[in-house]
Amino acid sequence: MSFSDNKLTVRSPADLVTAVPYLLGFHPGDGSIAVIVCRDRRIIFAARSDLPARPAAAHATSPTS
Repeated sequence: MSFSDNKLTVRSPADLVTAVPYLLGFHPGDGSIAVIVCRDRRIIFAARSDLPARPAAAHATSPTS
């Protein structure tokens, strides 16, 4: 299989969101996703990173002295 066999047509932002699992190779969970598109409309990079853990609810509701 060559690169010419691996074409994905993205015509709108909604198409791009739908294409993310295909670009990454899996359905991402909670995280940050980056997709880089060139001026000639080629997608050259797609990556996912975990978001930092949220503080526990107990920390958010504890009284301050």
